[in-house]
Amino acid sequence: MSLNRSSKIKLFATDIDFTLFDYRHGGIPQANLDAIQGLLDQEIVVVFASGRLECGMTEVINHFKHTKGQLFSISSNGTRIRDLRSNKLIFDASLSIDQTRNIARKALDFGLHFSIPQEEIVLCNGFDDGINYDRDVVGLTFKQVEGNLIDAIVTDAEKCSVTAEEHQRESFLTFGTEVFPSVEMIRSHDLFFDLMAEGCSKSNALRRICEHLNIDPQQVAAIGDGGNDIDMLRFAGFSACVANANDDVKDSADVC
Repeated sequence: MSLNRSSKIKLFATDIDFTLFDYRHGGIPQANLDAIQGLLDQEIVVVFASGRLECGMTEVINHFKHTKGQLFSISSNGTRIRDLRSNKLIFDASLSIDQTRNIARKALDFGLHFSIPQEEIVLCNGFDDGINYDRDVVGLTFKQVEGNLIDAIVTDAEKCSVTAEEHQRESFLTFGTEVFPSVEMIRSHDLFFDLMAEGCSKSNALRRICEHLNIDPQQVAAIGDGGNDIDMLRFAGFSACVANANDDVKDSADVC
């Protein structure tokens, strides 16, 4: 990861999975750690912008907890924004119990996998590659509900997710045409939909941080790889994507 316009940039936002973080090589490559440290040394604000639940970002954030400089996290595609130095939550939006139950019913009708955080665990009705990644790599604790998943939803949630296996692709894509009141739905990766409270996205979260710090969007650089990064890349004055990103992500970035 490198940024040649650092003298013009005041804030740098990076996606985590498949961008900053490479699970195939044991986590965050040293070159990326050094690049982030270099930005912090130049007093550039660093924002970790992820679709991960906030509790799933701890391992990444811990790499920088003893460094100097301004750090923020955007989790669940913009439903939570935290100042990591003061540990102050500066934005928080959740889906209601009724909203998530409605989404769950529809996902189950399509025969898809539904997952939702509830307190310290994530409830689900089955496992696939997307959920396995969140369990095995991100480190979330899942509990497969054998009975009525709808009744097991008893608290509001940062987000919920609908995932599928390859043989469910047609049903997955059909689900993506559904509209839920006051809910944002984004296709984070190939067979992975995230659903959040209305108005939540990485770009809107980044905009809130810019307003909080009085930074012009043209002084923002961003990098990502997935569908949930597109709006963030378009928001930033300078943007980049990794080489193996999808074409629609490449089309949204200044540099590949």
